[in-house]
Amino acid sequence: MLLSHLITDIKHSLSSPMSVSDLASEYSKILNNLSWSQDQLALFLAVLPEFELLKNAGEESLVKLVAGEASLDTALANLLKETQKPLPTDKLIQQLKEFNTSGPQLLAIAKRHPNMNVIGGRAILWK
Repeated sequence: MLLSHLITDIKHSLSSPMSVSDLASEYSKILNNLSWSQDQLALFLAVLPEFELLKNAGEESLVKLVAGEASLDTALANLLKETQKPLPTDKLIQQLKEFNTSGPQLLAIAKRHPNMNVIGGRAILWK
């Protein structure tokens, strides 16, 4: 359970590549609970298909989401960030039609996402 939360949280925070040390610092409490080091976090992310480690000579590795892995969660988050206002689920469904989603599915994503609020059971707002 702890690992799935870690993966979900990292996915939500990776709008652009981020250094392993920044991720380790941001999620230090979870890493301490797992008794993991920064290197163990890097190794774990490297074996997951949705992440890629970019290694530059002499520089720290960067973690990024793999291109083409745009998920409904990410697409919804990007859409809400752009609008900066509550959007009704029916409008979101139209704008996310390539995902063939539903209102209840969008509301479920919003309820578990740390930066989304459900308003009146019909609209979603980015915090």
